[in-house]
Amino acid sequence: MEQHIDSQIEDLLYSYFKGDIDEPGKQQLAEWLAADPSHKDIWNRHSEQWAIAASLYFMENEKNDFDTNFSHLIKAEKQKHLHVVWRKWRNIAAVVLALISVGISAYYWGMENKVVEPQEILSELPARIITPRGSRSEVVLPDGTHVWMNSGTKLSFMYDKKEMVRNATLDGEAYFEVARDTSRPFVVQTKKLQVKVLGTKFNMKAYSEDHLENVSLLSGRVNVSLEQNMEKEYELFPNNQLNLNVETDDINLQPFSGADVIAWIHGEYRFSNLKFQQIAKDLERKYGVEIIIKSKRLANESFSGVFPADYSLEQIFREIDVEHRYVWFEKNKQWIIREK
Repeated sequence: MEQHIDSQIEDLLYSYFKGDIDEPGKQQLAEWLAADPSHKDIWNRHSEQWAIAASLYFMENEKNDFDTNFSHLIKAEKQKHLHVVWRKWRNIAAVVLALISVGISAYYWGMENKVVEPQEILSELPARIITPRGSRSEVVLPDGTHVWMNSGTKLSFMYDKKEMVRNATLDGEAYFEVARDTSRPFVVQTKKLQVKVLGTKFNMKAYSEDHLENVSLLSGRVNVSLEQNMEKEYELFPNNQLNLNVETDDINLQPFSGADVIAWIHGEYRFSNLKFQQIAKDLERKYGVEIIIKSKRLANESFSGVFPADYSLEQIFREIDVEHRYVWFEKNKQWIIREK
């Protein structure tokens, strides 16, 4: 049965997910959540709708947003955009239908259902967000931090002002513009690394299935440490990148190009001296397919390239196979590549 809420609670939910709710509003929302178990179901439903709609809003406004934030690094390409009327909650259903029709999605997993005191309930509800393969999304966390999430990325976030907590867990790739708060460090934990910042801009790539993790700092400072040795920290400065081999724990620091690192936000794919087996993983996530490499020579061959957002997977294969050594074909979302 459809559950309904009054307009005041609806406004509070909207303000909370948008990140501009005040303390009295948070208390009122917490009391409402604690009053009836069914209210958590309403919370979950609205959080899902918010994240889906926010993903579509990101795609609709990607060009303007990208030009505003990244034009000094990358010359943005002209793109066609969806024309959607953005309203508060009344048109959520229409937005979801439009979203499904164009195949763009981001799933916001509902908040944890716990029985806690009303004043604690909001801080006990960690946000968990998934961006499926073949899509990208943007989210604004409750502390005001902006996060752009690449394909196949999972992000969990706990924000508790009382306990001075801003903790995120990342599996995938994300670009963070962290809201500055000197009293509450922003911490990102991956499988092997921990990054601690106060307010800065950085990109982090750490897919659990990859053998490399890296942190690329665009502005400000970050402190990076390994999970098994938290006492030793690496301080990064702008245009420094830390790379970790998760199998050997080897670390190297190197300069990087901001244009290359965050090109994915605009749909581009850039890589330098990268083995094809890693390129294939990136392409699988970008296009939402499976790539089967039936050539050890190709798997271990290294390439460099820049491909615009509108390139198809087959176009990329053609550009890579400049010496015409390989053939490929697609069947049921599986691309198989082998030598001629």
